[in-house]
Amino acid sequence: MWDYEPTHPYTWLGGTIVIIIGFLGVLYPLWPQQLRGGVYYLSWGGLGFVGFVIVLAILRTILYCLIWVLTGGKHHLWIFPNLTEDCGPIESFFPIYSYKYTGPKDKKKKKKKKKAIEGEQAEAIEEDGGCCGGGSCDEPKTLEEKKDE
Repeated sequence: MWDYEPTHPYTWLGGTIVIIIGFLGVLYPLWPQQLRGGVYYLSWGGLGFVGFVIVLAILRTILYCLIWVLTGGKHHLWIFPNLTEDCGPIESFFPIYSYKYTGPKDKKKKKKKKKAIEGEQAEAIEEDGGCCGGGSCDEPKTLEEKKDE
């Protein structure tokens, strides 16, 4: 059995439009002078934008490398992180920057947090009547005792 899928009309329409645009481009010398001037300036504008993106990509790489070297690899700052990613032209410029710190964590905060957690656990054990629920700590709880709780 054949699985016939006819060509969609939008495909025919798109192909026809591409051929017409190509034909009109070939007829550039026959265009009116004002239209040729507008296309000329539009072409320079597009070329300027592409050049701007290339220069921006080079500058952002240089800036990243400078920050990375000067901080010993601890700070990672990218300007326009999506500029060279596979996304749309508008999404390439958002977010403006991304920053990541990969250096050592603050040890003082860890020690304080650890002491606070240990203090909370000790208070919870005292409220339960000791580590074994009121019995002596040498006797481990059996499964039946754990189920009864």
